[in-house]
Amino acid sequence: MQQPVGEGSDQAPLTPSAASLRRRDARVTAEAAPDVSLGYSTVATPTVGPVGSVTLVGPGHAYEAGEVDIRPAPRGSYAGIFGNPYEMRGEHERNSVIAAYHELLRGGSTVEGIARQRGLRVDPRPARIPFEKRMTALSKLAVRVRRGEHLRLRCGCTPLPCHGDVIVAWVRKRSIPP
Repeated sequence: MQQPVGEGSDQAPLTPSAASLRRRDARVTAEAAPDVSLGYSTVATPTVGPVGSVTLVGPGHAYEAGEVDIRPAPRGSYAGIFGNPYEMRGEHERNSVIAAYHELLRGGSTVEGIARQRGLRVDPRPARIPFEKRMTALSKLAVRVRRGEHLRLRCGCTPLPCHGDVIVAWVRKRSIPP
């Protein structure tokens, strides 16, 4: 194990790895983005030009072609990428897992770090997804809405509050042209 280089040392200073630099850059970008509220997804979206919409639906809604499944382990090319990596062991943890997901999207810490800080259990399926890949997938949703698409996101929690509300707010905030 290398020790930090002290004053007057003839060793070269330690340099950060490429992965840690990418994580730092993604975190800085996420921190610079405006906060999203954790409210319900039924808030009206301001429209400017041909902007589409994003709606959160649940078990009581009929399936439609092209829906995006945001549960932790759905099928398809984005299997689990939109899922909340924090397990909810009971209704008493609902607000905590939603807040943890919100914190994860802000890029402040790792999945495991947030779980330790909040005393939550991690679901290994969506937890393995790198932060950069998760943010890229969410950004693609915002681009689709900005281009005029009307997206339906499906989660089993709806109409109760869930991480889907965080995703809807995140996508809406970033789909409105500057």
